[in-house]
Amino acid sequence: MKLYRRDWWSRSLVATLLTFGAASALAQDSQVKTFPTYRAAAGAFVLAVKAKDDAALKEILGTQAQDLLSSGDATADENGRVGFLKGYEKAHAFVHNGPDMVTLTVGTSAWPLPFPIVKADGAWHFDAVKGAQELAYRRIGQNELDAIKVCRALRDAQKVYAESGHDGNPRGAYAEHVVSAPGKENGLYWETKEGEEESPAGSLVAAATSEGYDIQQGGKRTPFHGYYYRVLKAQGAHAVGGAKDYVRDGKMTGGFAIVAWPAEYGASGVMTFVIGRSGAVYQKDLGDGTEAAVKAMTMYDPDSSWKLAR
Repeated sequence: MKLYRRDWWSRSLVATLLTFGAASALAQDSQVKTFPTYRAAAGAFVLAVKAKDDAALKEILGTQAQDLLSSGDATADENGRVGFLKGYEKAHAFVHNGPDMVTLTVGTSAWPLPFPIVKADGAWHFDAVKGAQELAYRRIGQNELDAIKVCRALRDAQKVYAESGHDGNPRGAYAEHVVSAPGKENGLYWETKEGEEESPAGSLVAAATSEGYDIQQGGKRTPFHGYYYRVLKAQGAHAVGGAKDYVRDGKMTGGFAIVAWPAEYGASGVMTFVIGRSGAVYQKDLGDGTEAAVKAMTMYDPDSSWKLAR
């Protein structure tokens, strides 16, 4: 299983800053902090990121950021903060988009900050309205692409899991959890000692650990790249083969499915994804009630309201 890595700081910084539903719903905050030059505005922003000063970021970006500074994935947020600062130290520049608009670019790849710095009434400020759609596109789009990849990796892990017996049970059964209970092998991941064979999801967890995620057996639920994952133990009438339970005689031998949903709807992602044994990934926007809808979801049942993810 390979989880594709990418430029964490460019995407995750966006998650650290702010989430907007739609640019049309926003109005520029009249109380936003202004600066004598665009360089002063950029410098204040960088200092606020370096100091983890949320209050200063709210002043700089506007009070509409107050309730949405977090993506719901603390590890991604911190990775983004650190990566942004490293990139800024390596290289930064300003791209002029006209006499009254400047974009800060960071790193050797010249990553553009989604919020332009604009001039009005002789002073400079960050324009959160103009950056809202671009911000959402970058952050949510990448998290959703990652969620699709993780769903496929977990599907592959289920196939590997079923090739061997676990916890005294014969081969042929699938894992009922993503992470095993302490001392068990009832999930796709369990801790192994040196020299022992890696668990089916071991490489995926290793990739997460290398990025700073703390995934432990018996630990609290942790979002990975802005998404949570859960195994479904039954399917409905709209799945291939019709409605059925996957668990038979206490063992999940009849199949498996996985659901992935955003840790914070609208901040870390929008779409919810499901995948079954066939490998087809379906997506659906469950709206503001995503968490409750997924909590109530007991089966894999992709009806016509679910669309194939590309």
